[in-house]
Amino acid sequence: MAYNLEKLNKHVKNIYMIHLVDSKLNKNHLSYWIEVFEKSEQNFSFLVRDEKSFGELIQLYPQHQILYASTPVDVETIVNAQPSLKVVFFPLNAAKNIHLLRFNHLKHIFIGTKHSDQLSVINKSYKAYDEIWVSSQSMVDKYNENFENLGHLQLKIVGKPQLKNVFLESEKMVQKDTIILNIANSNSLFVNQLSVLLLTLKSHHFSIFINDNTIFRRLKEFLQGYLLNSNLYLNNSMFDLLIAQSKYIITDVDNISIFYLAYNQPLIVYVPEDIEKDTLRLDIPHDALYLFSNKDEFLDIIENIDKDILKSKREYYAEYFLGKQATLDDEIYKKLKLLN
Repeated sequence: MAYNLEKLNKHVKNIYMIHLVDSKLNKNHLSYWIEVFEKSEQNFSFLVRDEKSFGELIQLYPQHQILYASTPVDVETIVNAQPSLKVVFFPLNAAKNIHLLRFNHLKHIFIGTKHSDQLSVINKSYKAYDEIWVSSQSMVDKYNENFENLGHLQLKIVGKPQLKNVFLESEKMVQKDTIILNIANSNSLFVNQLSVLLLTLKSHHFSIFINDNTIFRRLKEFLQGYLLNSNLYLNNSMFDLLIAQSKYIITDVDNISIFYLAYNQPLIVYVPEDIEKDTLRLDIPHDALYLFSNKDEFLDIIENIDKDILKSKREYYAEYFLGKQATLDDEIYKKLKLLN
């Protein structure tokens, strides 16, 4: 059964539709892309394929045209109800996509999700799309490595528009005094050495983000005992806001993220001594990271951090992995306008 057809505005010509198929992640996928589509100044709709998340999404986004289809027949009903439709976007490469891929008069574009670049296992099923909009050259290279011949498939670099404000903030020349310390859990970071490191840098202000209740309580007591100038957060809700004010980021191998490159801050990463640094496989290449395993290595990094000899490497990888220039140039909005 097709639901919410009455939500379609007969006076609005929808140019594209976004296909949401994951019952557990539809909310995340929609929230990741919604602002981009809203800024496109094009008319669009969403097609949800499970009833539960459909009910949640229409409550969260009542202003949008969010539709539900259970069967392939329902999908056809919804497509036919939008005669101006030209394009379907697919955040996930899922089996149910075939219900829309069969409509030859529509263009089919795979756009992925926030973590597609790191998680995607590329196989021949991706050749079913007309275009794949990728964030950067790294994904172009990845597809070319997996396909000897792309055939009709077009790869287009659009950057990561969700990171545009982060890129712009990172380029501002402002005095930065805060140190970001991001701790994933009690097993992953240098918990036993933490007090030594904090005391070494006690003249600085810290913003410390922790995702583990046990270490949060321990560290809170420690900070109170030494009267260190710090703010302690039990989650990362303030991370994006405060990182723009930071001098550098200290984290561990379990918590490093490719998205740290967008902030263009020195990345100081703890590696347990029982792990060979050369064997590590991280989202960010080693030559853009300051790695340490003990206090002496850490102090050596801190002593020379103002020189930031790895800045150019971070900038290179921000372009290669995140498509920084395409993001700043609003490539995705240019391509969306061409769909009309």
